[in-house]
Amino acid sequence: MKQVNKVCLSLLVLLPLSIAANAQWYRLKNYPNLNSGGDTNIYTSSPYLPYVAGNGVILYGAIAHSVYFGHSGDETLMESKNDLDSCKYVYSNGGIGPGNIYSIASKNDSTICFVYTNSDYIGTLLVHSNTNFHPTPKRIEINQPAGGYGSTMPSCFSDNYIYMSTLISYLPIDSIVLYRITIANDSIKRYVTMKYRSPVQLHFTSDSTGFMLCTYVTDSAKSALVKTSDSGKTWRNSFLDSSHIIKGFCFPTPSIGYLTENNGNIYKTIDAGNTWIQLTSPTTMTLNCVSFSNGTNGYIGGKAGILYKTTDGGTSWTKEISGDPNSITSLYTFDTVAYFIDTNYNIYKNEKPMSIESIQANRIEARAFPNPNNNGVFSIELKVNSEKFKVEVYTVLGEEVYSASLPQTPKEALRKIDLGSQPTGIYLYRIISEKGDFIASGKLIIQK
Repeated sequence: MKQVNKVCLSLLVLLPLSIAANAQWYRLKNYPNLNSGGDTNIYTSSPYLPYVAGNGVILYGAIAHSVYFGHSGDETLMESKNDLDSCKYVYSNGGIGPGNIYSIASKNDSTICFVYTNSDYIGTLLVHSNTNFHPTPKRIEINQPAGGYGSTMPSCFSDNYIYMSTLISYLPIDSIVLYRITIANDSIKRYVTMKYRSPVQLHFTSDSTGFMLCTYVTDSAKSALVKTSDSGKTWRNSFLDSSHIIKGFCFPTPSIGYLTENNGNIYKTIDAGNTWIQLTSPTTMTLNCVSFSNGTNGYIGGKAGILYKTTDGGTSWTKEISGDPNSITSLYTFDTVAYFIDTNYNIYKNEKPMSIESIQANRIEARAFPNPNNNGVFSIELKVNSEKFKVEVYTVLGEEVYSASLPQTPKEALRKIDLGSQPTGIYLYRIISEKGDFIASGKLIIQK
Protein backbone atom coordinates (compact mmCIF):
# COMPACT_ATOMS: atom_id res chain seq x y z
CA MET A 1 0.00 0.00 0.00
CA LYS A 2 1.25 3.48 -0.80
CA GLN A 3 2.57 5.32 2.25
CA VAL A 4 0.02 7.63 3.81
CA ASN A 5 0.98 11.28 4.22
CA LYS A 6 2.14 12.07 7.76
CA VAL A 7 -0.47 13.76 9.91
CA CYS A 8 -0.62 15.06 13.45
CA LEU A 9 -2.68 12.38 15.14
CA SER A 10 -4.04 14.74 17.77
CA LEU A 11 -5.41 17.12 15.13
CA LEU A 12 -7.99 16.80 12.42
CA VAL A 13 -6.98 14.53 9.55
CA LEU A 14 -7.68 16.46 6.36
CA LEU A 15 -7.74 14.98 2.90
CA PRO A 16 -4.27 15.69 1.49
CA LEU A 17 -4.14 17.50 -1.82
CA SER A 18 -1.25 15.24 -2.83
CA ILE A 19 -3.62 12.28 -3.08
CA ALA A 20 -4.25 13.18 -6.72
CA ALA A 21 -0.62 12.51 -7.54
CA ASN A 22 0.09 9.62 -5.15
CA ALA A 23 -2.10 6.56 -5.54
CA GLN A 24 -2.62 4.03 -2.76
CA TRP A 25 -2.90 0.29 -3.44
CA TYR A 26 -5.27 -1.84 -1.44
CA ARG A 27 -6.43 -5.43 -1.67
CA LEU A 28 -9.99 -6.08 -2.78
CA LYS A 29 -12.26 -8.30 -0.74
CA ASN A 30 -12.12 -12.08 -0.95
CA TYR A 31 -14.07 -13.63 -3.82
CA PRO A 32 -17.79 -13.89 -2.93
CA ASN A 33 -18.97 -17.46 -2.37
CA LEU A 34 -22.67 -16.99 -3.06
CA ASN A 35 -24.30 -16.23 -6.34
CA SER A 36 -26.09 -13.04 -5.36
CA GLY A 37 -27.88 -12.91 -8.70
CA GLY A 38 -29.62 -16.29 -8.51
CA ASP A 39 -30.34 -19.42 -6.49
CA THR A 40 -28.93 -19.11 -2.96
CA ASN A 41 -28.68 -22.93 -2.84
CA ILE A 42 -25.79 -22.63 -5.29
CA TYR A 43 -22.38 -21.49 -4.18
CA THR A 44 -18.92 -21.40 -5.73
CA SER A 45 -15.44 -22.30 -4.58
CA SER A 46 -11.85 -22.45 -5.83
CA PRO A 47 -11.75 -19.15 -7.75
CA TYR A 48 -9.04 -19.01 -10.40
CA LEU A 49 -7.80 -17.11 -13.45
CA PRO A 50 -9.06 -13.63 -12.45
CA TYR A 51 -9.24 -11.09 -15.25
CA VAL A 52 -10.03 -7.37 -15.05
CA ALA A 53 -12.17 -6.27 -18.00
CA GLY A 54 -12.72 -2.68 -16.90
CA ASN A 55 -12.85 -0.38 -13.92
CA GLY A 56 -14.78 -2.44 -11.38
CA VAL A 57 -15.52 -5.30 -13.82
CA ILE A 58 -13.80 -8.52 -12.77
CA LEU A 59 -14.26 -11.98 -14.29
CA TYR A 60 -12.93 -15.28 -12.93
CA GLY A 61 -13.43 -19.01 -13.13
CA ALA A 62 -14.88 -21.04 -10.26
CA ILE A 63 -16.39 -24.40 -9.42
CA ALA A 64 -20.15 -24.39 -8.82
CA HIS A 65 -21.80 -26.52 -6.11
CA SER A 66 -25.52 -27.16 -5.71
CA VAL A 67 -26.79 -27.72 -2.17
CA TYR A 68 -30.25 -28.54 -3.50
CA PHE A 69 -29.21 -31.14 -6.09
CA GLY A 70 -26.25 -32.45 -4.11
CA HIS A 71 -23.67 -32.29 -6.89
CA SER A 72 -20.67 -30.16 -7.70
CA GLY A 73 -17.92 -29.75 -10.24
CA ASP A 74 -19.47 -27.54 -12.91
CA GLU A 75 -17.03 -24.93 -14.13
CA THR A 76 -18.54 -21.47 -14.29
CA LEU A 77 -17.52 -17.97 -15.25
CA MET A 78 -18.27 -15.42 -12.55
CA GLU A 79 -18.62 -11.67 -12.94
CA SER A 80 -18.39 -8.80 -10.49
CA LYS A 81 -19.22 -5.23 -11.49
CA ASN A 82 -18.30 -3.67 -8.16
CA ASP A 83 -14.75 -4.82 -7.34
CA LEU A 84 -15.83 -8.13 -5.73
CA ASP A 85 -18.44 -6.65 -3.41
CA SER A 86 -20.84 -9.10 -5.07
CA CYS A 87 -20.85 -11.47 -8.04
CA LYS A 88 -23.12 -13.52 -10.30
CA TYR A 89 -22.95 -16.32 -12.81
CA VAL A 90 -22.50 -15.32 -16.40
CA TYR A 91 -21.89 -18.77 -17.89
CA SER A 92 -21.73 -22.38 -16.71
CA ASN A 93 -20.47 -25.43 -18.54
CA GLY A 94 -23.77 -27.18 -17.75
CA GLY A 95 -23.85 -30.64 -19.25
CA ILE A 96 -20.53 -30.66 -21.10
CA GLY A 97 -18.64 -32.10 -18.16
CA PRO A 98 -15.63 -31.09 -16.08
CA GLY A 99 -12.81 -29.01 -17.48
CA ASN A 100 -11.08 -25.68 -17.14
CA ILE A 101 -11.32 -22.11 -18.32
CA TYR A 102 -7.96 -21.45 -19.97
CA SER A 103 -8.15 -17.78 -20.86
CA ILE A 104 -10.38 -14.73 -20.64
CA ALA A 105 -10.14 -11.69 -22.92
CA SER A 106 -12.07 -8.49 -23.50
CA LYS A 107 -12.41 -5.72 -26.03
CA ASN A 108 -14.08 -3.50 -23.44
CA ASP A 109 -15.98 -4.10 -20.22
CA SER A 110 -18.96 -5.65 -22.03
CA THR A 111 -17.42 -7.40 -25.07
CA ILE A 112 -15.81 -10.48 -23.55
CA CYS A 113 -14.76 -14.01 -24.47
CA PHE A 114 -13.30 -17.01 -22.68
CA VAL A 115 -11.81 -20.33 -23.76
CA TYR A 116 -12.98 -23.54 -22.11
CA THR A 117 -11.64 -27.07 -22.68
CA ASN A 118 -13.37 -30.26 -21.59
CA SER A 119 -11.11 -32.67 -19.74
CA ASP A 120 -12.61 -35.60 -21.71
CA TYR A 121 -11.14 -34.12 -24.93
CA ILE A 122 -14.51 -33.53 -26.55
CA GLY A 123 -13.30 -30.19 -27.82
CA THR A 124 -12.54 -26.58 -27.05
CA LEU A 125 -15.27 -24.02 -26.61
CA LEU A 126 -14.86 -20.32 -27.25
CA VAL A 127 -17.75 -18.38 -25.73
CA HIS A 128 -18.19 -14.69 -26.51
CA SER A 129 -20.69 -11.89 -26.03
CA ASN A 130 -20.86 -8.14 -26.60
CA THR A 131 -23.54 -7.65 -23.92
CA ASN A 132 -21.88 -8.99 -20.75
CA PHE A 133 -23.21 -12.50 -21.56
CA HIS A 134 -26.81 -11.30 -21.33
CA PRO A 135 -28.81 -12.62 -23.05
CA THR A 136 -27.32 -16.03 -23.94
CA PRO A 137 -23.81 -15.66 -25.40
CA LYS A 138 -22.52 -17.31 -28.55
CA ARG A 139 -20.78 -20.66 -28.13
CA ILE A 140 -18.31 -21.83 -30.76
CA GLU A 141 -16.99 -25.39 -30.80
CA ILE A 142 -13.38 -25.71 -31.91
CA ASN A 143 -12.70 -29.40 -32.37
CA GLN A 144 -9.04 -30.28 -32.19
CA PRO A 145 -7.54 -33.72 -32.80
CA ALA A 146 -7.05 -35.91 -29.74
CA GLY A 147 -3.94 -34.92 -27.83
CA GLY A 148 -3.97 -31.50 -29.44
CA TYR A 149 -4.44 -29.51 -26.28
CA GLY A 150 -1.83 -27.19 -24.88
CA SER A 151 -1.48 -26.08 -21.29
CA THR A 152 -2.05 -22.45 -22.36
CA MET A 153 -4.65 -21.01 -24.70
CA PRO A 154 -4.23 -17.22 -24.80
CA SER A 155 -6.96 -15.27 -26.58
CA CYS A 156 -7.60 -11.66 -27.59
CA PHE A 157 -9.84 -9.37 -29.62
CA SER A 158 -9.14 -7.23 -32.67
CA ASP A 159 -11.74 -4.96 -34.28
CA ASN A 160 -13.57 -7.73 -36.14
CA TYR A 161 -12.00 -10.98 -34.93
CA ILE A 162 -11.29 -13.07 -31.87
CA TYR A 163 -7.93 -14.85 -31.90
CA MET A 164 -6.99 -17.92 -29.87
CA SER A 165 -3.75 -19.92 -29.96
CA THR A 166 -2.61 -23.18 -28.41
CA LEU A 167 -0.01 -25.94 -28.72
CA ILE A 168 -0.84 -28.98 -30.86
CA SER A 169 1.10 -32.23 -30.66
CA TYR A 170 -0.35 -34.46 -33.35
CA LEU A 171 2.01 -33.13 -36.04
CA PRO A 172 5.57 -34.53 -36.43
CA ILE A 173 6.76 -31.76 -34.10
CA ASP A 174 4.95 -29.66 -31.54
CA SER A 175 3.49 -26.59 -33.22
CA ILE A 176 1.21 -23.66 -32.57
CA VAL A 177 -2.23 -23.42 -34.10
CA LEU A 178 -3.93 -20.04 -34.29
CA TYR A 179 -7.70 -19.77 -34.64
CA ARG A 180 -9.30 -16.65 -36.08
CA ILE A 181 -13.02 -16.33 -35.38
CA THR A 182 -15.01 -13.69 -37.25
CA ILE A 183 -17.23 -11.98 -34.68
CA ALA A 184 -20.02 -11.20 -37.15
CA ASN A 185 -20.69 -14.78 -38.33
CA ASP A 186 -18.53 -17.06 -36.12
CA SER A 187 -16.63 -18.45 -39.11
CA ILE A 188 -13.26 -20.00 -38.20
CA LYS A 189 -9.88 -19.83 -39.93
CA ARG A 190 -7.04 -22.05 -38.72
CA TYR A 191 -3.33 -21.39 -39.24
CA VAL A 192 -0.43 -23.61 -38.13
CA THR A 193 3.14 -22.51 -37.50
CA MET A 194 5.74 -25.23 -36.92
CA LYS A 195 8.61 -22.97 -35.88
CA TYR A 196 7.27 -21.96 -32.46
CA ARG A 197 5.63 -23.64 -29.46
CA SER A 198 4.14 -22.91 -26.02
CA PRO A 199 2.15 -19.71 -26.63
CA VAL A 200 1.93 -17.63 -23.45
CA GLN A 201 0.44 -14.26 -24.45
CA LEU A 202 -1.40 -13.00 -27.52
CA HIS A 203 -2.29 -9.46 -28.59
CA PHE A 204 -3.48 -7.97 -31.90
CA THR A 205 -3.19 -4.24 -32.55
CA SER A 206 -5.39 -4.50 -35.67
CA ASP A 207 -7.27 -7.17 -37.60
CA SER A 208 -4.05 -8.17 -39.40
CA THR A 209 -1.18 -7.23 -37.08
CA GLY A 210 -0.55 -9.18 -33.91
CA PHE A 211 2.12 -10.32 -31.47
CA MET A 212 2.59 -13.62 -29.63
CA LEU A 213 4.95 -14.57 -26.80
CA CYS A 214 6.23 -18.14 -27.17
CA THR A 215 9.35 -20.32 -27.40
CA TYR A 216 11.27 -21.98 -30.23
CA VAL A 217 10.54 -25.61 -31.12
CA THR A 218 14.25 -26.34 -31.63
CA ASP A 219 15.42 -24.50 -28.51
CA SER A 220 12.93 -24.09 -25.69
CA ALA A 221 15.41 -21.83 -23.86
CA LYS A 222 14.83 -19.17 -26.51
CA SER A 223 11.86 -17.01 -25.68
CA ALA A 224 10.51 -15.05 -28.61
CA LEU A 225 8.07 -12.26 -29.25
CA VAL A 226 6.84 -12.93 -32.77
CA LYS A 227 4.80 -10.75 -35.11
CA THR A 228 2.29 -11.37 -37.88
CA SER A 229 1.11 -8.86 -40.46
CA ASP A 230 -1.32 -11.19 -42.26
CA SER A 231 -3.74 -12.29 -39.50
CA GLY A 232 -1.58 -15.19 -38.34
CA LYS A 233 -0.81 -16.90 -41.62
CA THR A 234 2.92 -16.23 -41.20
CA TRP A 235 5.06 -15.12 -38.26
CA ARG A 236 8.53 -13.60 -37.88
CA ASN A 237 10.72 -12.67 -34.94
CA SER A 238 10.12 -9.27 -33.42
CA PHE A 239 12.31 -9.77 -30.33
CA LEU A 240 14.41 -12.87 -29.61
CA ASP A 241 16.47 -13.54 -26.47
CA SER A 242 18.38 -16.77 -25.85
CA SER A 243 19.94 -15.55 -22.58
CA HIS A 244 16.92 -14.25 -20.68
CA ILE A 245 13.22 -15.11 -20.58
CA ILE A 246 10.66 -12.64 -21.87
CA LYS A 247 7.94 -12.54 -19.22
CA GLY A 248 5.37 -10.10 -20.58
CA PHE A 249 4.60 -7.44 -23.19
CA CYS A 250 1.98 -4.85 -24.05
CA PHE A 251 1.14 -2.54 -26.95
CA PRO A 252 -0.87 0.46 -25.72
CA THR A 253 -0.81 1.84 -29.28
CA PRO A 254 -0.21 0.10 -32.63
CA SER A 255 3.34 1.48 -32.79
CA ILE A 256 4.45 1.72 -29.13
CA GLY A 257 5.15 -1.43 -27.16
CA TYR A 258 6.98 -2.57 -24.04
CA LEU A 259 8.34 -5.91 -22.83
CA THR A 260 9.93 -7.17 -19.61
CA GLU A 261 12.30 -10.04 -18.76
CA ASN A 262 13.25 -12.28 -15.84
CA ASN A 263 16.42 -10.27 -15.06
CA GLY A 264 14.63 -6.91 -14.80
CA ASN A 265 15.36 -5.80 -18.36
CA ILE A 266 12.80 -3.50 -19.99
CA TYR A 267 12.59 -2.83 -23.74
CA LYS A 268 10.52 -0.44 -25.81
CA THR A 269 9.57 -0.15 -29.47
CA ILE A 270 8.18 2.90 -31.24
CA ASP A 271 7.93 1.32 -34.71
CA ALA A 272 5.47 -1.55 -34.13
CA GLY A 273 8.07 -4.08 -33.04
CA ASN A 274 10.52 -3.70 -35.91
CA THR A 275 13.26 -2.47 -33.56
CA TRP A 276 13.60 -2.40 -29.77
CA ILE A 277 15.64 -0.22 -27.42
CA GLN A 278 16.60 -1.11 -23.86
CA LEU A 279 15.34 1.22 -21.15
CA THR A 280 17.02 1.92 -17.83
CA SER A 281 15.45 -0.47 -15.36
CA PRO A 282 14.94 0.29 -11.66
CA THR A 283 15.47 -3.37 -10.68
CA THR A 284 17.31 -6.60 -11.49
CA MET A 285 14.48 -8.74 -10.14
CA THR A 286 12.08 -10.67 -12.35
CA LEU A 287 9.47 -8.45 -14.00
CA ASN A 288 6.50 -10.69 -14.77
CA CYS A 289 4.21 -8.16 -16.37
CA VAL A 290 3.82 -4.71 -17.89
CA SER A 291 0.73 -2.65 -18.67
CA PHE A 292 0.29 0.85 -20.11
CA SER A 293 -2.93 2.83 -20.44
CA ASN A 294 -1.38 4.91 -23.23
CA GLY A 295 2.04 5.42 -24.79
CA THR A 296 3.57 7.06 -21.71
CA ASN A 297 1.73 6.01 -18.53
CA GLY A 298 2.19 2.50 -17.21
CA TYR A 299 3.35 0.00 -14.61
CA ILE A 300 5.76 -2.92 -14.32
CA GLY A 301 5.41 -5.59 -11.64
CA GLY A 302 7.11 -8.77 -10.58
CA LYS A 303 8.79 -10.86 -7.92
CA ALA A 304 8.02 -10.26 -4.23
CA GLY A 305 5.45 -7.58 -5.01
CA ILE A 306 7.80 -5.12 -6.69
CA LEU A 307 5.87 -2.44 -8.55
CA TYR A 308 7.02 0.64 -10.46
CA LYS A 309 5.21 3.39 -12.32
CA THR A 310 6.24 5.65 -15.19
CA THR A 311 4.57 8.72 -16.65
CA ASP A 312 7.19 9.47 -19.31
CA GLY A 313 7.27 6.31 -21.41
CA GLY A 314 9.84 4.46 -19.32
CA THR A 315 12.49 7.19 -19.16
CA SER A 316 12.12 7.21 -15.36
CA TRP A 317 10.37 4.95 -12.86
CA THR A 318 8.87 5.60 -9.43
CA LYS A 319 8.58 2.80 -6.89
CA GLU A 320 5.06 2.06 -5.71
CA ILE A 321 4.37 0.39 -2.36
CA SER A 322 2.21 -2.51 -3.47
CA GLY A 323 1.58 -3.81 0.05
CA ASP A 324 1.84 -7.35 -1.32
CA PRO A 325 4.69 -9.77 -0.46
CA ASN A 326 3.63 -12.16 -3.23
CA SER A 327 4.80 -11.96 -6.82
CA ILE A 328 2.70 -9.83 -9.15
CA THR A 329 1.64 -11.87 -12.19
CA SER A 330 -0.59 -9.51 -14.19
CA LEU A 331 -1.40 -5.80 -14.47
CA TYR A 332 -4.39 -3.93 -15.91
CA THR A 333 -4.57 -0.18 -16.55
CA PHE A 334 -7.60 1.96 -17.44
CA ASP A 335 -6.75 5.65 -17.70
CA THR A 336 -5.83 6.55 -14.10
CA VAL A 337 -7.19 3.35 -12.54
CA ALA A 338 -4.97 0.27 -12.29
CA TYR A 339 -5.16 -3.26 -10.88
CA PHE A 340 -2.67 -6.04 -10.28
CA ILE A 341 -3.10 -9.73 -9.46
CA ASP A 342 -0.62 -11.85 -7.50
CA THR A 343 0.27 -15.55 -7.43
CA ASN A 344 -2.49 -16.27 -4.90
CA TYR A 345 -5.13 -14.57 -7.10
CA ASN A 346 -5.40 -11.62 -4.73
CA ILE A 347 -6.49 -8.48 -6.59
CA TYR A 348 -5.17 -5.03 -5.69
CA LYS A 349 -6.39 -1.66 -6.95
CA ASN A 350 -4.95 1.84 -6.80
CA GLU A 351 -7.02 4.68 -5.45
CA LYS A 352 -9.04 6.72 -7.88
CA PRO A 353 -7.22 10.07 -8.25
CA MET A 354 -9.47 13.03 -7.57
CA SER A 355 -9.39 16.38 -9.29
CA ILE A 356 -8.74 19.52 -7.22
CA GLU A 357 -12.38 20.50 -7.77
CA SER A 358 -13.55 17.11 -6.51
CA ILE A 359 -11.24 17.34 -3.51
CA GLN A 360 -12.57 20.75 -2.54
CA ALA A 361 -16.17 19.58 -2.94
CA ASN A 362 -15.60 16.43 -0.85
CA ARG A 363 -13.19 17.76 1.76
CA ILE A 364 -14.22 16.35 5.10
CA GLU A 365 -12.75 16.75 8.55
CA ALA A 366 -11.97 13.54 10.44
CA ARG A 367 -10.52 12.77 13.84
CA ALA A 368 -9.38 9.46 15.33
CA PHE A 369 -9.01 9.29 19.13
CA PRO A 370 -7.53 8.28 21.49
CA ASN A 371 -4.56 7.77 19.22
CA PRO A 372 -2.29 6.05 20.13
CA ASN A 373 -4.01 3.86 22.72
CA ASN A 374 -3.41 0.60 24.57
CA ASN A 375 -6.63 -1.34 23.94
CA GLY A 376 -7.18 -0.96 20.20
CA VAL A 377 -10.57 0.77 20.49
CA PHE A 378 -10.73 4.03 18.54
CA SER A 379 -13.43 6.55 17.80
CA ILE A 380 -13.72 8.15 14.37
CA GLU A 381 -15.46 11.51 14.31
CA LEU A 382 -16.57 13.01 10.99
CA LYS A 383 -18.10 16.33 10.08
CA VAL A 384 -20.22 15.00 7.25
CA ASN A 385 -23.30 15.64 5.17
CA SER A 386 -26.03 13.03 4.63
CA GLU A 387 -23.95 10.85 2.29
CA LYS A 388 -23.06 7.35 3.43
CA PHE A 389 -19.42 6.56 4.18
CA LYS A 390 -17.35 3.50 4.85
CA VAL A 391 -14.21 3.08 6.95
CA GLU A 392 -11.61 0.38 6.25
CA VAL A 393 -8.50 -0.45 8.28
CA TYR A 394 -5.41 -2.18 6.88
CA THR A 395 -2.08 -3.42 8.16
CA VAL A 396 1.00 -1.78 6.66
CA LEU A 397 1.23 -4.82 4.33
CA GLY A 398 -2.22 -4.08 2.89
CA GLU A 399 -4.26 -6.76 4.69
CA GLU A 400 -7.76 -5.58 5.58
CA VAL A 401 -8.55 -6.13 9.27
CA TYR A 402 -11.69 -4.02 9.68
CA SER A 403 -14.52 -2.70 7.51
CA ALA A 404 -17.80 -0.98 8.48
CA SER A 405 -20.28 1.64 7.30
CA LEU A 406 -20.42 4.95 9.12
CA PRO A 407 -23.75 6.51 10.19
CA GLN A 408 -25.34 8.96 7.77
CA THR A 409 -26.20 12.01 9.81
CA PRO A 410 -23.72 14.45 11.39
CA LYS A 411 -25.39 13.96 14.76
CA GLU A 412 -24.58 10.26 14.73
CA ALA A 413 -21.23 10.44 12.93
CA LEU A 414 -19.16 9.01 15.79
CA ARG A 415 -18.28 5.36 15.56
CA LYS A 416 -16.15 2.98 17.55
CA ILE A 417 -13.51 0.98 15.70
CA ASP A 418 -12.63 -2.10 17.73
CA LEU A 419 -9.16 -3.41 16.85
CA GLY A 420 -8.73 -5.01 20.26
CA SER A 421 -7.90 -8.38 18.73
CA GLN A 422 -5.07 -6.89 16.67
CA PRO A 423 -1.47 -6.88 17.92
CA THR A 424 0.64 -3.84 18.70
CA GLY A 425 1.50 -1.91 15.58
CA ILE A 426 0.66 0.80 13.10
CA TYR A 427 -2.53 0.52 11.06
CA LEU A 428 -3.79 2.62 8.18
CA TYR A 429 -7.39 3.67 7.83
CA ARG A 430 -9.20 5.18 4.89
CA ILE A 431 -12.68 6.59 4.52
CA ILE A 432 -14.51 6.28 1.20
CA SER A 433 -17.89 7.44 -0.01
CA GLU A 434 -20.72 5.15 -1.04
CA LYS A 435 -19.62 5.71 -4.64
CA GLY A 436 -16.06 4.61 -3.85
CA ASP A 437 -14.44 8.07 -3.88
CA PHE A 438 -11.48 8.49 -1.55
CA ILE A 439 -12.32 10.91 1.27
CA ALA A 440 -9.70 10.76 4.03
CA SER A 441 -6.97 8.60 5.52
CA GLY A 442 -4.70 8.38 8.52
CA LYS A 443 -2.80 6.18 10.98
CA LEU A 444 -3.99 4.28 14.04
CA ILE A 445 -1.36 3.24 16.59
CA ILE A 446 -1.88 0.39 19.08
CA GLN A 447 0.57 0.21 21.97
CA LYS A 448 -0.36 -2.69 24.24
